[in-house]
Amino acid sequence: MKYSYNEIREILFDEKQTRPILLDNGEGMMLTFQQIFAMERGGKLYCILRPQTEVEGLDSRSALAFSVDGEGVFRAVKDNDLSENIFAEYYKSL
Repeated sequence: MKYSYNEIREILFDEKQTRPILLDNGEGMMLTFQQIFAMERGGKLYCILRPQTEVEGLDSRSALAFSVDGEGVFRAVKDNDLSENIFAEYYKSL
């Protein structure tokens, strides 16, 4: 499913949103994720998502940090410092 940046922003910050987020894995398979946390910093969206579809190398309790670019594309955060900062913001919010 393709989302626009504004649609993603609305979904991520809607407290009543309970539907899973569907993302294409780049190989034609749709993966289902549960939203855990979202934040906006410097005009960019970041979120933590937990896979509901089995993902190789992750257990069912794992969660991943994602950024959302201006085209509305979710990208796994590969920078460890940025990922740690996103998770730190999540823990502060609890």
